[in-house]
Amino acid sequence: MAGSHLRRVYDSIRPNVQRYEWIYGTRNEAEYEPSTTEHLRIIAAIRAGDPEQARNAVIMHWEKAAARTIAIIGALPKGPVPRKPRVAKSARGAKPGVKGRG
Repeated sequence: MAGSHLRRVYDSIRPNVQRYEWIYGTRNEAEYEPSTTEHLRIIAAIRAGDPEQARNAVIMHWEKAAARTIAIIGALPKGPVPRKPRVAKSARGAKPGVKGRG
């Protein structure tokens, strides 16, 4: 029962996850540093109890994140988002080289 619910949830978010993997999966660790720094500024402002500073940090992060995303998308190869091959239902959860039950 819970398995079927989780499968529906997973299936509903899978296209977005695939897009994020395609867009951000090719980035190197150094390219995440600006975003990490921006998130740390937001956290610091919240911990300091400064809502105005937190608001400004969030706005700055959104603006910079949007600019970074636009730059990343502009550099992507043109054409449809590549799809990962689907795994047959009978193979899901099976260990490599181990035949399914039954």
